[in-house]
Amino acid sequence: MSSEVRQLPESNVSRLKALSAAKAKNDLLGAGSFLTTNTQNRLNTITADYGIKYHAISLAKNTLAVATAEKTATVTALRTLVSHFIQVFNLGVVRQVFNATDRTFYHLDISNPAVPPLTNEADLALVANNLVTGDPDRIAAGGVPMAMPPIADVANALTNYNKAAETHTTATDAYDAALEAQDALNPEADK
Repeated sequence: MSSEVRQLPESNVSRLKALSAAKAKNDLLGAGSFLTTNTQNRLNTITADYGIKYHAISLAKNTLAVATAEKTATVTALRTLVSHFIQVFNLGVVRQVFNATDRTFYHLDISNPAVPPLTNEADLALVANNLVTGDPDRIAAGGVPMAMPPIADVANALTNYNKAAETHTTATDAYDAALEAQDALNPEADK
């Protein structure tokens, strides 16, 4: 006596293929289908819903890929400007154009001319924000404005990064929601 085990699909792609194949076979049988009307209705509904959700994942994934590329570009631009701003400021300290104590306006160590770590986005955003908020205070205290790059360039790059990061977060949430929406259909699809 052999016992057959029903093999369920293991991925969303294989579920969609199985549903589409079952629907096509049922449609081919027409009135001769062995499925009850209720089961045929469930099959038609889940196949359509599953296909729609599957397509929504592709769209959300594409949107996320575009948002990721845009965010990566803004991170690179911001990191470059922040690093250059601090380096040029420190060169100005060496030339005695700026005072080493003015590093405090940027929350930088007075005795350390090194560019702080900018490897993760949180650190990069914090340092950039410290530069943007500190430079007007330094100038108000009698400091000479920076050039090459001016603080406005850093501020614009920070704004662009913040917008791109927000768009990326929204795209990530939409992609996660699309995956969850399809996963929610899996129990019915497996039935």
